Amino acid sequence: MAVIEKTTRIADALEKIFGEKVACRRRTGALWEFTAPGDRNEFMGRIRDGGDTLEIWHFGRQRDWIFDSRFSKVQTSFSVPVFRARTEDVLNAEPGFAIRRAAPMPQQRLSQHELFSAAAESLARHGWELKRISQGIGYFSNANGRSPAGRLHVTEDAAIFWSHRGDADLGEPWVGTFKDGMLKFYAPERAFRQQRDVACPMVTASLLSETRVEHDFERIESIWSKLALKPAPAEHRHFVKGAPSPERALKNEGFGVCASGPYAGAVAVPMFQWEDGRARIGGIQMLLPAENQEFGTDKTMIRGSKLEKAFAIVPLIAADDVPNWFAQARDSKARVVLCEGVMTALAVHQSGAGLAVACFSSNNLVSVAKLLREQLPDNPIVIAADNDIALTRDGKLKSQAVLKACEAAREANAHVAFMGRSRPVGADARDIFTSEGPEAVRRWMDAAAAPEAVRERFEKLIEKRRTELGVER
Repeated sequence: MAVIEKTTRIADALEKIFGEKVACRRRTGALWEFTAPGDRNEFMGRIRDGGDTLEIWHFGRQRDWIFDSRFSKVQTSFSVPVFRARTEDVLNAEPGFAIRRAAPMPQQRLSQHELFSAAAESLARHGWELKRISQGIGYFSNANGRSPAGRLHVTEDAAIFWSHRGDADLGEPWVGTFKDGMLKFYAPERAFRQQRDVACPMVTASLLSETRVEHDFERIESIWSKLALKPAPAEHRHFVKGAPSPERALKNEGFGVCASGPYAGAVAVPMFQWEDGRARIGGIQMLLPAENQEFGTDKTMIRGSKLEKAFAIVPLIAADDVPNWFAQARDSKARVVLCEGVMTALAVHQSGAGLAVACFSSNNLVSVAKLLREQLPDNPIVIAADNDIALTRDGKLKSQAVLKACEAAREANAHVAFMGRSRPVGADARDIFTSEGPEAVRRWMDAAAAPEAVRERFEKLIEKRRTELGVER
């Protein structure tokens, strides 16, 4: 009898929502599937009976629906939006109350210029401000940091947005999906056609038509070979940053600065890619002698550099010496410490805490950790997590770095060194080195724990911080 009643209730709810009877059937437990009016494929819709509430979503046509205010959007990991309403409100409503069809989209496609402008306007409503355009890529910043971590790229069919900090959280028409270890958001071109007349002053056709420099090993290696490098001065910004005295500053071990040209005074770092048993220079990071005030960063990469899967051995070595470095590390079975930043890795090395490797971005932690484990099957590996525990005002993580460190450790059978509330938000190994000395870095590495334990500790800490902020998630 209970099954019949529930079946009747779901059927009644769907009739109220759509204004006509629709075919439905139980999928599993409290989850039902249905065929919405006008569907070409059967049972693409889903409705979940939560007792006091109903949740509804559709794998195909839901972007054309506009829901009544009695429905609220639910934050989920689904690739399609999910809407929730009180069961009582649905069953007591007039048939067809819930959904009206969105106005038909104009048929004429947007130009690249129009699509970029409309997407930039949409991102602005989500708190992302366009800072510049280079090589057809838009650089955006938000309240989580001064540096433009967001990137926008448009194709003929879609706008694509991602943040290197992993802090993007976009609503319709954007749909998030994980790709290459990074959360990327996609919005179809047709979703912006109503905004054809949106004008973004910074977006010009000439900027968008700028030729993007594709990655080319030969080109990057040629640039590296022609750099006129001289020894970096001891007082360079990246050696002394945060140091209370010269004794606590990092020491230069093989780093060179550009003697002339547009990067004069910048420390040049080769970004290795591992291919067919050898390392090649796939990019060059420049550690600038001063912060770029416009973009709030003191690091950059030369055009055409490949960031994905990039790594550096610290102190710096030549690409041809990387296989030998792996061989010596295997023989020694010494601890290897994987860091995000190059100077963080230098602090680990100079503290004597282990062999140091940098991967330039938390998005590379997983791929580089897996490479290290493949090359060093018996070495203990520690992922040195930056202390990225900051939250936005509404309790969202500003960075996924700690979670990515845990993921990398699971993939590579490694441990994670995590600070937590014992040290400032955003601190890393070089901050420990400059403020507490090399012994403190070694103790931190010795205290590294399994990723499951670190994640549990991290999640408890974040929940406590949310409670302090008065935010519920």
